[in-house]
Amino acid sequence: MTFKNAVIDIPYGGGKGGVQINPEKYSERELEDISRAYIRAIYEVIGEKKDIPAPDVNTSSREMDWMYDEYSKLVGKDTKAVITGKSVAKGGSLGRDTATARGAYFITEKALEKIKLNKEVAIQGAGNAGGNYARICYENGYKIIAISDKKGGIINKQGLDIKKVEEYNKKTGSVVGFQDAKDITNDELLALDVDILALAALEDQITEKNYEKVKAKLIIELANGPISSKANLKAEIMPDILANSGGVLVSYFEWVQNLNNEKWSAEKVDKMLKEKMERAFDEVYSIKEKENVDMRTAAYILALKRLEKEAKF
Repeated sequence: MTFKNAVIDIPYGGGKGGVQINPEKYSERELEDISRAYIRAIYEVIGEKKDIPAPDVNTSSREMDWMYDEYSKLVGKDTKAVITGKSVAKGGSLGRDTATARGAYFITEKALEKIKLNKEVAIQGAGNAGGNYARICYENGYKIIAISDKKGGIINKQGLDIKKVEEYNKKTGSVVGFQDAKDITNDELLALDVDILALAALEDQITEKNYEKVKAKLIIELANGPISSKANLKAEIMPDILANSGGVLVSYFEWVQNLNNEKWSAEKVDKMLKEKMERAFDEVYSIKEKENVDMRTAAYILALKRLEKEAKF
């Protein structure tokens, strides 16, 4: 997170924390109790000018609202800026729910300016990041030929109707079995001969064990660390610390709005997101060209240069 925030040039640090459970095994009331207990355990080390939690795997605006409410109770005042990813009614930002996917779409568009490929995509992951990325790409003329979730995937080489896939997923809890497609496994999806592969599931999906089967020419990392360091891929990779940084960027926008008691329009949020993501891409790509390195290395070079300027030892 520290490197990610440095790449997009926002004044945040970084860290990850959470509770190790399977949320599918708990009721909504139990999940609320767990969320509030988590804040009671850490509230002394977070704060609107100290450390600002944001949503990640298995957390939505619902959980973030519970956390914000619990923190406010503990400190005895309404403190919206302590938590991001909240619902709009609780002080969340418009556009936060689709920010990771929209930011990745902007990076994909910039990448395609440099690498001339067909707008044909396979997406591993149909949750918040993958599902929204699929819809945004679909609405902008991309052909989505495959998409998967933890139960498996589907493929239609003529292109999936993502709106219908979304409706089916909401009804059944999975994309598997969608009537206008053939079922495939996640492993088969990763090995598809497709120009663009978006990884929006979990870490270490492409490793030294399966990287030789990957045929995609451009890979977008919507998840954190979906490609193992030992996977020697030939594809052009848009690294996670660039490609999926739209989420934390709009969390930052939410924090600024809360601190200043402002409400920005969805158009303003999207415009600022696009500008920041495109600027970050251009800066990383410039280093890639100058230093003759890949995009991941270039992103870390940019981040380290910024951190060096700001570090206080």
